[in-house]
Amino acid sequence: MMQFRKGALVFSIIIMLVLLSCGDKEPPLVKITNPVDGSYVNGTVLVTAEATDNKEVDSVKIYIDDALVARFANPYAYYQWNTDSLPHNSVHYINATSFDHAENIGFSDTVSVTIQYFGTLKWRYQFVSTISNISSPAIGSDGTIYFGATEASPPIPPPGYLFALSPDGILKWICETVEWNSTPAIGSDGTIYVGNSWGSYPNGFLHAIDANGILKWCYYTDGAVVSAPAVVQNGTIYFGAYDSCLYALNPDSTLKWHYQTGAPVTSSPSIASDGTIYFGSNDKYFYALNPDSTLKWRYQTGAPVTSSPSIASDGTIYLGSNDGNLYALNPDGTLKWLYQTNGAVQSSPSIASDGTVYFGSQDYYFYALNSTGSLKWCFKTGNVILSSPAIASDGTIYFGSNDGNLYALNPDGTLKWLYQTNGAVQSSPSIASDGTVYFGSWDGFLYAVYGSAPLASIPWPKFRHDLKNTGQVGGY
Repeated sequence: MMQFRKGALVFSIIIMLVLLSCGDKEPPLVKITNPVDGSYVNGTVLVTAEATDNKEVDSVKIYIDDALVARFANPYAYYQWNTDSLPHNSVHYINATSFDHAENIGFSDTVSVTIQYFGTLKWRYQFVSTISNISSPAIGSDGTIYFGATEASPPIPPPGYLFALSPDGILKWICETVEWNSTPAIGSDGTIYVGNSWGSYPNGFLHAIDANGILKWCYYTDGAVVSAPAVVQNGTIYFGAYDSCLYALNPDSTLKWHYQTGAPVTSSPSIASDGTIYFGSNDKYFYALNPDSTLKWRYQTGAPVTSSPSIASDGTIYLGSNDGNLYALNPDGTLKWLYQTNGAVQSSPSIASDGTVYFGSQDYYFYALNSTGSLKWCFKTGNVILSSPAIASDGTIYFGSNDGNLYALNPDGTLKWLYQTNGAVQSSPSIASDGTVYFGSWDGFLYAVYGSAPLASIPWPKFRHDLKNTGQVGGY
């Protein structure tokens, strides 16, 4: 009799559980609690999921790109996701499922995340072990990166190289000569123009090199060519030299004209939409020439002008001087305003879409000025700033400092991130169409760092205006 009662009790419990189970048709509610949908992630990412049920949760599973990565026999699951091997800008999908004791299954909404390595190294290329000079890069239509570098002496003259790298950091070719001094510019036909000097000798050359690294021609000057050339749509090439002249050459290397100033011309010329050529000289003057080489006007500063000018959409010309001032000049050569810093201004200004003027000074500060000349904000680095800023389409401002860092600032002047090298960063950064930031360091490397957006399409977003470094309003 006792055995019958025990059997009946067990049978009753089983029947009750079955009935309860049959009555529970409500699945668990499960969701991904981290990361949030649409977020950008990198490194090791904590993925978490939680579930609730009207009865009791049996288990939670996490899937990434449809692959099961974690299962927990409780209402909470997590997974440490290492994303280091995943491609930049790749999109991945995370979801979760949950079961209750009635075997009801709940499904989470899918969360998508994008892998982005902002401020981290994409690659770097070691060009020489010890350098005495490195240029700012130019980027061709096919994404090729061009830059020049000179090894430290001895020997004399020191060897110099023009490098062409593919966007993945692979060497395409090297053109070897002596002591590259200027930043390269790219013509509409793909010709690369770059200046140099002949070691300790006073003379210099402007070189024209084709897209395969073959020398087309070189033009002799009586002084080193440090000024970066400007190349306009009709093919005219403008550049300055230590012989105190600004030169205008035809595309076949014949001289169009030259204009004599009172001291070496190391400032790089910029060309306005009406063809006016603006540049500075070490004679303390800033010049405006007509396309036929006649003087339009000149403006005297208090020290040599080595900064290269930038041109705003309203025609205002911004330039720095070694007297510590940033000048804003009207197109007729009259002073609009000036802003005093506590160091020489050799960094060339960039101009944002809202008219903000960005530039660095040798007083260690990076400045943002309103178009009226008032201070918006300033940011202190650890050394002098010779690098010129580049502005991305999301408003991020990139520039280098002699403290060895490439800085990325938000438009409000707060630090977004920095990337540290082992040498001074005097090279001005260029931003490729995929957001990659290219720049050189005196540690002997050209760096490619992940950035957040391409170069901004604004009147003057970087040193030499555009990716080809044409130095011309509108570029081509």
